[in-house]
Amino acid sequence: LVADVLACLVRITETVGNSPKMVDQLCEHQLIEKVIPLIALGSQTSFNQPIYG
Repeated sequence: LVADVLACLVRITETVGNSPKMVDQLCEHQLIEKVIPLIALGSQTSFNQPIYG
């Protein structure tokens, strides 16, 4: 889950990084604030299988 969330964030930042308007829209929708709990939850989770395979 954490790897998927981070991969999505990387893709989003690559896509909108050159557009201040898009970055502002992401901030208005509180994307980072909504994703941080997923990342924090994943850091406390152990996985039985490798995330990348």
